[in-house]
Amino acid sequence: MRKLLILSIASSVFLCACGSTDSSSTDSSKQEGTTTTAYSTPENDDPSSSDSTSSQQDSSEPDSSSSEKGSDSSNSETKTTAESKDSSHTTDTSTRTELVTGSIGNTKKTITIIITIPTKQPPRSTTTTTKKTTASTSAKPYDPSNPFNKQDNKEVKYDPSPWKQSKNWTDSKGYNGGIMLYTDKIGLEPKYARGKVQRVYISVANEDVPVNMMKFHIFYDTRLTVKKNSKGEAVAPGKGISENPFTSGSAIVKEGELAFYAYSNKDISLDKRCIFTIDFIVPENAKSGDLYPIGLAYVDDGIAADCFINLNKDDAGRKQMAYLFQKGIYNGYIKIL
Repeated sequence: MRKLLILSIASSVFLCACGSTDSSSTDSSKQEGTTTTAYSTPENDDPSSSDSTSSQQDSSEPDSSSSEKGSDSSNSETKTTAESKDSSHTTDTSTRTELVTGSIGNTKKTITIIITIPTKQPPRSTTTTTKKTTASTSAKPYDPSNPFNKQDNKEVKYDPSPWKQSKNWTDSKGYNGGIMLYTDKIGLEPKYARGKVQRVYISVANEDVPVNMMKFHIFYDTRLTVKKNSKGEAVAPGKGISENPFTSGSAIVKEGELAFYAYSNKDISLDKRCIFTIDFIVPENAKSGDLYPIGLAYVDDGIAADCFINLNKDDAGRKQMAYLFQKGIYNGYIKIL
């Protein structure tokens, strides 16, 4: 009887030292091992992902109460999840059941103990995805077909040499007008320029012969970025076009080159009117002295050559068009002051 009493006391001491199966001891171990970990959720994560993960864990793994109830008879490894009020704050605890054999004198005693080990989950990395249209800050390789993209901060004047007058075409000799097609020249202070959306206007002045058809190719320094309007247009019709019965359209031929066209079933005067506009985003790294040339160059793309002509394509209309593509185009720029 004395040996049994000593064995009972020794067993109790051993259990206390290694971790008792008593429910109050298990609860205190879990409380000590539960750490609330704040998780940063990426903006583009599915907001239901953390909830669905918790649901899967709850359905596949026993909770803390069932672990406590079955601790006396379980000999396998189980896993419980301690949850805080916020479902995004979790800590895992592992409970391991082990059989330990001890002896007192000549008597051997097998004791079942449960060890609860808290395991902290590492926080997920935070990834923020921000969609923003920004200007390019790196130089593009020079494209010989785009003289506006040398990125040497120099103005590019209109080059009339690509203009090829077709056979039987009336020369501009004898044309007494002074038609001009000009692009804005804009100066911006550096602190206001960086990342700014700047609209550039291309307008007509001194037009003598009303026209019904036009097509132009526009080139620009690719340090600038074209910002399309709400209709998805890279080149928007100006009031001279939109307020008259013209059908118009535009396209990005490639980075650094745009095309615009408009036509009508009658001749319309466009004198002192804007015919189209382009919105450019100035680079974030723009600095004083930077100059981004913008302007026109004559192009025959094999589909329809650039033009500015009247419905009848008569002598007066041809002379005006010949003069425009030889002497009447003035290119522009955006300059950082």
